[in-house]
Amino acid sequence: MIAWDTLTTTREDLGLIMQIVHRAAAELPGYADRPSMAMDLEACHSCGCPLDLPALLAARPGDFAHDISGIRHHLDRDTGALGDSFTPRHAQR
Repeated sequence: MIAWDTLTTTREDLGLIMQIVHRAAAELPGYADRPSMAMDLEACHSCGCPLDLPALLAARPGDFAHDISGIRHHLDRDTGALGDSFTPRHAQR
C-alpha cells in the first residue's frame, strides 16, 4: 500500500500535477475524476516512474493522451509501479 504521508512530492510537482489534471479533464473524455487522476499521477511520479512534469504538461495532444491513459490503465494503485512494460513518453530519463 502506498504510504501517502511519506511521499516526497514537492509543492512545485503538485502544482504541475494539478495543471496536468485540469488539462486532462478539459481535453480527454472520461477523465473528469480529478482527485483520482491527481493521485494516480503523484503515485506514478513518486513511487514508480518519475515523470518530466513540465514536458508532460506541454506535450502534443497525442503524446499527452498516450501518457495519461497509459498511467491510468497500467498503474498498480497499491505500489505506484507501472505494469505491462508501459513507459510514459514523458518519463524522466
